Amino acid sequence: MATTYTVRPNQSMCDVIIQATGSLETGMQFCRDNNVSITAVPDAGSVYKVSDAALALQDSGILQQFSQNGIIIGTLDATITPPPASHVYNRVLTIDHTQCGSSDSSGFPVLVSITDTTLKTTANGGHVCRSDGADILFFTDAGGLTRLNWEIEFYDGAAETLVAWVLLPIVSCTADTSFYMQYGDPGISVFSGGSAGSVWNSNYIVVYHLGSALTTDATIHGQDLSNINSVTQASGKIGGGAGFSSTLSQSLICNMVSGLPEGSGERSMTCWFQMAADQQQEFLGYGDDRGRGFYSRFAFFYAGSNDLCVEVSGASSNFSWTYDTNWHKITAVLPSAATNLNQVVIYFDGLLQTVTSDSATLLTSNWQLALGQVPTYSTDLFFSGSLDEVRIMDKGISADWEITEYNNQNNPGNIGAGGFITYGGEY
Repeated sequence: MATTYTVRPNQSMCDVIIQATGSLETGMQFCRDNNVSITAVPDAGSVYKVSDAALALQDSGILQQFSQNGIIIGTLDATITPPPASHVYNRVLTIDHTQCGSSDSSGFPVLVSITDTTLKTTANGGHVCRSDGADILFFTDAGGLTRLNWEIEFYDGAAETLVAWVLLPIVSCTADTSFYMQYGDPGISVFSGGSAGSVWNSNYIVVYHLGSALTTDATIHGQDLSNINSVTQASGKIGGGAGFSSTLSQSLICNMVSGLPEGSGERSMTCWFQMAADQQQEFLGYGDDRGRGFYSRFAFFYAGSNDLCVEVSGASSNFSWTYDTNWHKITAVLPSAATNLNQVVIYFDGLLQTVTSDSATLLTSNWQLALGQVPTYSTDLFFSGSLDEVRIMDKGISADWEITEYNNQNNPGNIGAGGFITYGGEY
């Protein structure tokens, strides 16, 4: 059985008015259904049907998520090919726009970090079929028609934990952004979230998650790190991180990194850090590795006395910070057309900082990228603590992008009320 709706004349594709002859409210929109998107304007008089099963959902959580936008879940007539039965479990993930600044962020890699019993593998009593999580898929739409690109950083089917990065076309600052996760298809045997590095566009020169793949670059560039003096896996801000001991002179390095902004090229550099000692220490930077007298570098440095710096060419841009052992996010941006250290913008925990800055023309080279130290500037100021999510781009990011990224990553397991992402119920 089904309830019939007739399209009125002169309506656009996304304003198709349905004349209700059944129990649903007259005047609700019908822009899509469970199976397909309506890709052309329906002719006046065209008849569509909504199944009794869909009618029964009108008071359920599933339909309410759509009816908030005035959209009916239904089924077109029987000539439409039904969706594949393979994706047996679905969830809607919704980003809170109030945590996304005052401008939209396009091409945004959003963190999805979830611990939930349903994400165990079937062997452990959950609903995910593959031990590598290959049957966990992400889409822009509830029907599973438009697949997104994503990367699974970590999945543990026994510990019910997923850490993934999903590339969204846009994250809106004015309306909540929803996307969809589907899982439970025993027929999926290979990862289908896009080619390696596809989550990170060409502006990302390196992305180091520093998780189980401690030295691996997640971008298409594949500029992996060398492990000096046995840097260890540590608890990270997001999944795993890298743990450094200053007494062991530990670091992760990559020489001659292709694409790193040289001279005074536009750039953004960011990481999460957790210090383990209140002492002078260098924790991330790139540039000339020939030692003292060659200062063409761009780096993060803790000068002690609650003083954090971005250091270049022997000069620094400083802001005050009271030392603690918590996780913090620091980002330095050299905007387009800027050439001087005093034009570098620094964000700390998502917020723009007031800085005291020297004047120095940037002359950065790409000779060496170093984590746990600055490229051979000093031999006694190695980092003590942990790093996570190190990224360098050849593009400046906005304050709205930075606060969106910080809010997304700051409490990665906080899925639900008050969190950056609301994780809908399984259906």
